[in-house]
Amino acid sequence: MDFSKLPKFTRTPPPSPPEPMPEPPPDVSHLGLAEAWFSIAIGLIVLFVFPYTIQYLLSPAAFEKNHSFTDAQLNPIHYTHTEVFWADLGMTVFGVALLIEGLALLLPLRRASIAAVLVLTSAAGIFNLYVVIRTYNILGFQLFCALAVAISGYMALTQWRLMRAL
Repeated sequence: MDFSKLPKFTRTPPPSPPEPMPEPPPDVSHLGLAEAWFSIAIGLIVLFVFPYTIQYLLSPAAFEKNHSFTDAQLNPIHYTHTEVFWADLGMTVFGVALLIEGLALLLPLRRASIAAVLVLTSAAGIFNLYVVIRTYNILGFQLFCALAVAISGYMALTQWRLMRAL
């Protein structure tokens, strides 16, 4: 048998392995329980530490009976006419904003719901900034309202990034 007539077999390199598929972007349609837990827990703590606005809203007469307020001349005034009311209201608004954000994070994320929470969070931060400025001359620097401003700003920036990613 004449092997010279047979075709020559050449060694061809094996095909290169296929390039790996790029990883898909992280799923932001649902953040999970950690972020929701944090917002809800802090919101409840804030409302527990600053209960006066809610107590007043539930029963104004009972609240006024148990808590008395006076002006600079020691004349009795209603709670809603005091600077303390504004500081309490600022923290109540912040606590409620935290609760609503936490509940929104438990649901599948939608651009509209994050936009609504962003507006609420921004409004809570701006309102607390107003409270810090308004009450400064009478009550001094309201540390908790100032912290609410800072935390609301952080939350709003995070919500903005999340909304853009959706």
